[in-house]
Amino acid sequence: MLEPLIFAITALVTSLSPEQAREHVEAATAAATEQTPVELLLSIAFIESRYDPRALSRNECESADPESCTRKTGVWPRAARPPKARPSWYCGPMQTGGYVPWDECQRMRTDVAYAYGVGAAHLQAWLDDKRCARLPVDDRLRCALAGYNGGNQALTNYKTSRYTNWVLTIRSRIVRNAARAASS
Repeated sequence: MLEPLIFAITALVTSLSPEQAREHVEAATAAATEQTPVELLLSIAFIESRYDPRALSRNECESADPESCTRKTGVWPRAARPPKARPSWYCGPMQTGGYVPWDECQRMRTDVAYAYGVGAAHLQAWLDDKRCARLPVDDRLRCALAGYNGGNQALTNYKTSRYTNWVLTIRSRIVRNAARAASS
């Protein structure tokens, strides 16, 4: 089962080595549950980071004034936190975090298995949120994905969320590519 998924995600990100892909597939497989299947976790990681564990979203501020802050995303290659940066941090391949200590963020950026576990737990928390849990299965997943991406305010538009649609499209590609690889 691992090899088809490795093929599927390297088809999405051709710069990803088979070894890097295996690390992500193994981590997502270990974190997966019936409600948060491996293909879904891998699709979120594709959208959030293109499977680059060094991914970091943070506020960078020119002064102590919150108005001077802008959201920066992308790869941060160093272990030291970026100068002028402050939480909220969204870290690693699954881009989870928030107002967490820098050490916690760093762990998500250096321990891929841990990052997938945190991401899966975060998604499960949204699936269990009473506003999502009361919905039919498909809507429940859409609601949880919207919450995962945008928090409470994103729940009002979960049916039309571009993020949710993108994650589900990538999940379909991963499933299709893995099935193709498994049958050849």
